Amino acid sequence: MTSSALRFLPVILLVPSVCFAWGGEGHQLVALIGEDQLTPQAKAAVTELLDGAAMSDAEVVNWADEIRRERPETRPWHYVNIPHDAKGFDRERDGRDGDTVIDVIGAQAKILADKAQPREKRQEALKFVIHFVADLHPDATQHRRLDL
Repeated sequence: MTSSALRFLPVILLVPSVCFAWGGEGHQLVALIGEDQLTPQAKAAVTELLDGAAMSDAEVVNWADEIRRERPETRPWHYVNIPHDAKGFDRERDGRDGDTVIDVIGAQAKILADKAQPREKRQEALKFVIHFVADLHPDATQHRRLDL
């Protein structure tokens, strides 16, 4: 390996870890913070809907990532592309006809709140909301913004 290639080796090794740093642990951290903010009644309702699991359990927070292969229609739900120089989300520019993490959180929250929905559908909606709220938080996953 040449000396110039060796100089770039740390960057080459670092980029994948930065780009995928959020992962399951980041999702669990956001869910733990969320759990801490719940009232005792809300926490009990969440635990009951999740069949005794906590919302920060790995199986719960990572579920939406685990099903992406079987349900490819959910893939775009995990993100929204906002131009780096934009001041914020613009529905007309960034909205992808409601197929973004921002819109899906609202849609899944409505399903979760609707007690007339089947239990399984509400349970799934809760798992989506937990996961997607965490998806909104990490700047590290926005790797296109890294200046290397």
